[in-house]
Amino acid sequence: MSLSSSSFFLSRALTIKLDNNQATSAELDLATELKLPSAYQYHVNQLSYGSELWQKYSQLLANTQGEQAYLLANYFSEQQHLERAQFWYRHAINLNYQPAYFALAKLHFTEKRFEQAKQLLDKINHNKETDSLRIQTALHLGQLASLAQLLKPIEQTDHLPMLKQLADYGVFELLIQRGLFDAKHQPHQLLANKTNSASTQCHNSVQFYATNLADLQRLEQLLSKFSKHQLSTYFCFETPRYVPLPELNCKKRAGQSKTLAIECDESYWQRWADNIDSRYIGIMLPEGGANVHFGIMYIDQQDNELVLAHELSHWLGFIDEYPLSAQHQACASIQTEPFANNIVVLDSFYQGRRADARRLILTKLPWAEQIKSSTPILTAHKTGWQLGTPETHENENEIGVFNADSCSLSKTFAYKPTKGRTFMQSFETPFPSSYQRLLDHLNGRFAMPSFEYNIALAKFKLGDKGQAVKWLNRASMKEIDKSRQERVKIGGF
Repeated sequence: MSLSSSSFFLSRALTIKLDNNQATSAELDLATELKLPSAYQYHVNQLSYGSELWQKYSQLLANTQGEQAYLLANYFSEQQHLERAQFWYRHAINLNYQPAYFALAKLHFTEKRFEQAKQLLDKINHNKETDSLRIQTALHLGQLASLAQLLKPIEQTDHLPMLKQLADYGVFELLIQRGLFDAKHQPHQLLANKTNSASTQCHNSVQFYATNLADLQRLEQLLSKFSKHQLSTYFCFETPRYVPLPELNCKKRAGQSKTLAIECDESYWQRWADNIDSRYIGIMLPEGGANVHFGIMYIDQQDNELVLAHELSHWLGFIDEYPLSAQHQACASIQTEPFANNIVVLDSFYQGRRADARRLILTKLPWAEQIKSSTPILTAHKTGWQLGTPETHENENEIGVFNADSCSLSKTFAYKPTKGRTFMQSFETPFPSSYQRLLDHLNGRFAMPSFEYNIALAKFKLGDKGQAVKWLNRASMKEIDKSRQERVKIGGF
């Protein structure tokens, strides 16, 4: 075939041959040398997906073709090269390739760049997939007004499973309470199932909250796994509910581990309290160290059921047996009265008659009744008697007085009922049966006060003593034991 010397006609002829898969090897080389898009496309079609040469020619083609830029971005996304994926999605958008908008929005969402995801979603048409991501993004951002606007026109048949979840998690109820959504727009099939409140089923009732749909689902899975734990019989749980993250005003404070403990403005819960029947509140947040602060628990989305069980045990009155901070209140001084199921902070040396010292110590131990009369708790020392069950009596089932690491960073000495590591020191260690017997015997003596106590404390810190007293009184109403009621009223925890 005779080809014109004109580059235009040459390029056109080569393109036709390549498009019809009729080009020779020499013509392909020539077309590649001339940087013809059809040559790059031919290479991309023939080469192994993801190979070095495939990537080379894909990038050359993607410089001018939005679809290839989009496909190249998909490849990098699959390979978790997210910066390169983002670059090529943006390039595809610049070339006005519409599917790239949603793909980049999903990438931003996955990488927790929710504002950027929203900006892209605002530029594309509504359909089932894009609306689902819009709703989830609004939940993450806590933008209730935007969420209400999204939910009003949505076709319920297309989104019924998600809308049912939103109803069950209290989203519609919250929007209605805030005056952002008309109750008549919520069809009957989306009304949350009303069951008996957990607060009527047990004393230690818990209402968990999360700040996005994925974490609400994660909470349900977590609570399901916890149901197999020994401590599950001591708690009952409401269906998790949604709370907007920006309203919580959370930060991370220095804690015991490398992960900073979660801390939020707990006065916030006064606006929710009238709709919470439960004794305790739990909040799952995107990140931060798990901890319990009186009647409120904080966990993050990475925590498993063992972490949850450990934190729940604090509500029951157990204290950590790993080293607490040197400034921890529990280790500040010798205790004047017991404060936990499993830890006492006592003098380590005693003088006088051994029997007298033993009687005195037993009055300070919550687990005194479980110690056999034959089990020694003091050993002879040159200055008198040293507190602690001796090595010869230390075995897995022995209840005595054993050194605990709780106050090892302080100048005081902590003691626990059993030998070795327990669940309160290491999450992976089983919860001791002796601790469960102790828990049943003490019957909530050292349990944490309800979440209203946290509101009172927050009000006191703000200098609002009148409100602090009000919330202490409300917290006392969650107590059964009269002595605990009085203690809560005076802020005695």
